[in-house]
Amino acid sequence: MNLVYKEFETDRNNELNLYSKYSQIIKQFNKVVTVWDSSPKAILMYDLKLQLKKDFGLLSDLDKRNLIKSMLDRLAVLHSLSISENANGLPTHKITSEWHGWCVDQMNSLGAQNPWAKTKWIRIINNAYEQLDIKNFKQHCPRVITHGDPHLVNKFLNDGQIGLIDWEWSAMGFTIKRHNDNVSRYI
Repeated sequence: MNLVYKEFETDRNNELNLYSKYSQIIKQFNKVVTVWDSSPKAILMYDLKLQLKKDFGLLSDLDKRNLIKSMLDRLAVLHSLSISENANGLPTHKITSEWHGWCVDQMNSLGAQNPWAKTKWIRIINNAYEQLDIKNFKQHCPRVITHGDPHLVNKFLNDGQIGLIDWEWSAMGFTIKRHNDNVSRYI
């Protein structure tokens, strides 16, 4: 079995922090063998083999749909792992009104370069933001770990299981409820 060694920049410790503090929780999503918390800060992990981005474009629409479902199921498992209220060391993700503006700006930029990313996506984002009533969300437990950057480059298929790498943007998320109903969602 092949191993991968990764050193961390001195100002990029969030991923190392996650591996050090929450290794028992996230071990089912990656194969970290050793964490070095002294200079040079690094991890050693088993090679997760097949990067999903590599062949995604070659898949049939049905295979893409099934793979995306598998990825979402895997992330749902991660987001169902409750973290102690005393857990600390990771930032907290909070969805805010600033996110909406940033996301629309990114979609406009992407749309200028790619015809498939036109106003349809911006309408979907605007509709989702309105439907979720983000400004009126209130946070409450349970706290969960979020990956923070779960795109195809950071997902691998290893022995039929989807693995995640590059947890640099990982954070704590919360279950949230809208003020006017009992619908719970994770952010």
